[in-house]
Amino acid sequence: MKTNLRKYLSLLALALSGGSIYFLPYIKYVFYDAQLSAMGINNQQSGLLITIYAVGCSILYLPGGILADKLSPKKSLIYSLLATAALSVVYAFTLSFTIAIFIWLLLSVSTIFVFWSSLLKAIRMIGTEKEQGRLYGIYYAGNGLTGAIVNAVAMWAFGFAKNDTVKGFFYVVIVGAAACVISALAVVLFIKDDKRMQTQLSVADKFHLKDVGVLLKNPTVWLLSIVILCAYGIFSSTSYFTPYLSDVMGVSATESGILTIFRNYVFLGFAPLGGFLADKIFKSTTKLFVICFLLLAALLGGVLLMPSTIDQIFIGIYSL
Repeated sequence: MKTNLRKYLSLLALALSGGSIYFLPYIKYVFYDAQLSAMGINNQQSGLLITIYAVGCSILYLPGGILADKLSPKKSLIYSLLATAALSVVYAFTLSFTIAIFIWLLLSVSTIFVFWSSLLKAIRMIGTEKEQGRLYGIYYAGNGLTGAIVNAVAMWAFGFAKNDTVKGFFYVVIVGAAACVISALAVVLFIKDDKRMQTQLSVADKFHLKDVGVLLKNPTVWLLSIVILCAYGIFSSTSYFTPYLSDVMGVSATESGILTIFRNYVFLGFAPLGGFLADKIFKSTTKLFVICFLLLAALLGGVLLMPSTIDQIFIGIYSL
């Protein structure tokens, strides 16, 4: 297989994996009302699940990164995807809140522990240092497209249950499980285990405990951490546009879900454009951050000022 073709097929397999494996942990972003109804839970219980997942992820990032340096990225990705598929099937057949608590905790293991670091390393191993920005931009565009397709198929499957929410949500979760299995197959077919490159990366990235102290003393690390915290907080808060549009504004659950797919997945297709703006127009990622954060602050603040009689089409577009 030609080098360039293999490179982009590998990137496609990774984008498919990243866009599929997080379907279940963040399923409420699109199917918020359906999940609450199918499980018979309330908003607080829904929030508890994602909190448990987030705490688990926070604990596992560092040890997962250290372990990922010692493992094959290909095998780590495959095992993580298949484990997530298995958890999805268990969840689909139970839809119990008590069981879901353990499933969301285990999801932090299957989707973060060695998966995330292995995914980043696999992207890095595909191309040269000069290609990294372009590769990551293409990856995130593919990731968003995959997420949009998986959610669209899940929404289509949900419709087959007609008015049976439990059955419909079961179909939704099974679609997510199938996407993980397909992604694992794509990794098997297109990701190559380059042992020589893996060895070089492992030596270069070998973990030293003393490095932690050096990083913790670096103010840039703390400043970037705050920026990422705020950015992720904004991203997480957008999930509540789904119930807001359906419960408060009267938009149908299906229409609200479609808007969410565009908001959280399709628009990731603009990721390469963001990189272009930072590199070529503003000549600075920091300047772009400042402008985008100020724009987001104004937009989110505007939600507080909107009257309850506002047009549904307007608020739908505004949420995008």
